[in-house]
This record gives sequence, structure tokens and C-alpha cells, in this order.
Amino acid sequence: MVRVALRGVAAHKVRLLATGLAVLLSVAFMGGTRLLGDTIESSLGEVWTDASAGIDVVVRSDRTVGLEGEGRSARLDAALVEAVAEVDGVAAVEAATEADVRVLGPDGEPLRDPRLGPSTWVLDWPSTEALARWTVLDGRPPSAPGEVVVDVTAADEGGFGPGDPLTLVVAGSPTEAEVVGVVAFDGGATYAGAPAVLGDEAWVTALVGEPGRADRLDVVVDDGVDPAAVVARLDGQGLPDVEAATDERRDAIGETVDLFVQLVSAFGAIALFVGAFIIVNTFTIIVTQRTRELALLRALGASRAQVLGSVLVEALAVAVVAAAVGCVASIGMARLLAALIESFGFALPDTPLVVTPGAFVVPVALAVVVTMGAAAVPAWRAARVPAVEAMRQAAVDQVGARPTRVLAGAVLAAV
Repeated sequence: MVRVALRGVAAHKVRLLATGLAVLLSVAFMGGTRLLGDTIESSLGEVWTDASAGIDVVVRSDRTVGLEGEGRSARLDAALVEAVAEVDGVAAVEAATEADVRVLGPDGEPLRDPRLGPSTWVLDWPSTEALARWTVLDGRPPSAPGEVVVDVTAADEGGFGPGDPLTLVVAGSPTEAEVVGVVAFDGGATYAGAPAVLGDEAWVTALVGEPGRADRLDVVVDDGVDPAAVVARLDGQGLPDVEAATDERRDAIGETVDLFVQLVSAFGAIALFVGAFIIVNTFTIIVTQRTRELALLRALGASRAQVLGSVLVEALAVAVVAAAVGCVASIGMARLLAALIESFGFALPDTPLVVTPGAFVVPVALAVVVTMGAAAVPAWRAARVPAVEAMRQAAVDQVGARPTRVLAGAVLAAV
């Protein structure tokens, strides 16, 4: 019966093409989104790790501002630098402030769409040698309020160089500054995946609306000192919440990427759900057309369970083959989705696609289960075909393409 079922697949491969295509596209879409999500998570994790390299401990406020679930840590008093510096094991500490701003180009328009992720980071220029990871390529570092340096990406996108004016927009208010240098960040062309503008610490904190306050304190511990021991000492002094910067940012990245994958994978699940109707329709037609053939199998001694099993084997064969092709197609789908995202203005990290077997487990399993489930009803009908049907002279179903059905299908296809 297995051989009969597989020969049935070969005999009806054109009819089964619609079923196979539905399964293939669903697996390709869901697998492609998972591959793209894994790639983004891995590459952004590396970007944030590079940005946080050399920082052993981060001191943040234990209060949160903003809406529940969407808030951020409140800014803390930058004067805490002195208290943290006195803790045993701390080699260097510096207040750090960063915010997302818009940089206006020479035409007065933002260089990047603020709706598509971080536009440009504004940071304070590091004064501690242990945390200085910027290299001046042209010009000099900022030394007075209103003086800024731009990284290579911002300089290329806006055509900025030493001596050029620059307009920053924070919370809808424009601020004029002068570019005094072009810099590069250690480990990449950009800081944390977006262009950056750096200025004097006091000027940056005033720019973001909270003079004398910082987002966090970056701490470097002495050689041979366990950062966890420094964290414990800071906790003992009643300072704000202390946590590792790299882990914190990785968690935030993971949550963002997971949300992206869930949203896009929903379209793959919808495609598979719609494909289930195609599968039911396809196998219903095949079973109807093969009524005499199935009845002949019954007359030759095949049981209802064997006939039922033969149709399910056909469905399984189609699902497995289509899912396997879909896994290969998902690699191309991931690249297509990446190109589509970048066409809307998102700048994805330029890293190789991360392909892991685990990305295909759920799409393949879901495709096989849905295909088998959709074929179950037609298979049950096939098992109930009596042997006497084999003796009939006329085919059971001779229904052609009705004009009203064709018209309705055309309208739905257009919609």
C-alpha cells in the first residue's frame, strides 16, 4: 500500500503541485524570518558587545520613567562619579549620556527617518583614558559647548567636515553646533549600529534636558578584580541599581528581535492556514477522481484502514518533499526579507546569514501536521468508498469549470 500511495503521488504530481507550493512557501516564509531574526540578533549582539567592551560594571538608577513595559532607567546624578571612584577595586569611572537625536542635512531634512530605528546617537566625549575608544581622523576633539565631532558614517551621510555647521533636533527643538572633527569608533564604523555625534559632557546633558545628570556610570575595575565583587561593594553602599552593560543590552536586543520574528512569522502561519484550504480542496478532488481506483483496491482486499493510510502517506510524502525544498528556499527568503527591510530605510548589519538546523524545526513540523490534518477528511471519505463503485461505467464527478465559480475566483484573486 505504501508503494501504491507513492505511485499515486507520481501519477498526480501536477494536481499535487498546488499543495506542495502552499507548503513550500509557508516553510520558506517562516524559516526565512527565523534565519533573519537569528542573524540580526547575533550581529546586533556583536555590535553592542563591541560598544560595551572595556566596561566592567554599569551603575544605573533603580527607578524607571515612561510607560510600564516601555520605560527606561531614570537618569542619575553625575556627582555619583566621586562616590563610585572611591570604592575598592574601581580603576576608572565616568558618567555617560546617550540619546537618540535627528541630524539635519544641508537641505534641512533629517539624514535618517526617525521612525525606522535610532536616527543618530548623541554622546558625551569620553575624558577617561581607559574608556576612550574613539580615534580622531580629522580635526580635533570637542573642547567647548557647541563643539561636536561626528563619526565616519555621519560625516559621509551629511557631507560634514571640520568647520561645518550642524543642526541637531532634540524633542522638536533645533540646536546649532559646529563640527570640529571626524572620528571613528573602535571595532566598527558606527557606535551601536547608528551614526554618532559627540560633544562636551555638560553640553550634551543640557542638550537632552537634564543638566548634571547622566544615563549611567561606566566603571572599569582594577586588573585581577572580579567585577561581581565590585558590584557587591557598590550595593553595600546603597548606590543605585548595578548591572552588567553587555548582558543588559543583549537582553534588550533579544526582546526586540523576538518581537520582529513573531510579527513576521505570523504571515507565514497565515499562509499555511490559507494553504490548508488548498490542501483540503486538492485531496478532495483527487479522491473524487480516483473513486473507482480506490474501490478496486477495496475489491482486491484492501481494508478501509489501508485505503485511509495510503491517502495519508501521499499527503505525508508531499509535505516532507515540499518542506525540504522550503528549507532551502528559506535561505533565499531571508535574504529577500533583508533587502526589503533595507529598502524601507533600516540599516541591517552587514554580516553573513546565520543558518542553524533549529530554525527549521517548527516550520517543518507545523507544515507536516497541517498537511496531514487537512488531508484527513478526504482520506476518511476515501476509506468509505464501497467496492461496488469499481463496477460503475461512468465517472462519479464530471463537473467542469462553471462560469460563476471562475468569476468568483477571479474577483477574490484580484482582491
